[in-house]
Amino acid sequence: MDVNGLLEEGGPTFITNLAVIAASDPGFIQKVVAAGGAPNFTVKNFPAPMGVLVPLPLIMIETTQGDLSSAMQTIAIAAGSIDTVFRDVQQSAGVADPQMARAIVVSPARSALAMPSRTRSSAGVFFGGLGLAILASVIADVFATRVLRKKTQPVVPQAIPRPTE
Repeated sequence: MDVNGLLEEGGPTFITNLAVIAASDPGFIQKVVAAGGAPNFTVKNFPAPMGVLVPLPLIMIETTQGDLSSAMQTIAIAAGSIDTVFRDVQQSAGVADPQMARAIVVSPARSALAMPSRTRSSAGVFFGGLGLAILASVIADVFATRVLRKKTQPVVPQAIPRPTE
């Protein structure tokens, strides 16, 4: 009786990890683009909750687009094509067709409105503040040095008379 060696050795998580790696290949991205999707999507493992040692055998597809229809279309095309990635990975490992694991879409694509990233803005504020702090400390140091120089009179060595013999 034939068995799926990938499932026997690594379990479903192993196959999903291989599929995520294969779906990150530029060839898969080009297939999605050729079918009408956008190239800026990512395929990754579903994040496991805290305390879970073995990751869940789920794949997540994310994209950020300017319009909702383009994002939904890209995710739908990538999700529809992920089963071929599963098939190709298992075929290259020599798994027989009846024993192959299949990808099942468990959640339809949904969108969430997101704000633009504020990382660049925060970094600009941080570095701007750092520059102002350095400038202020240099100005304060120059001012303090000038004030102290005016208050302190230089000590001029006086000639000490030599004893005459």
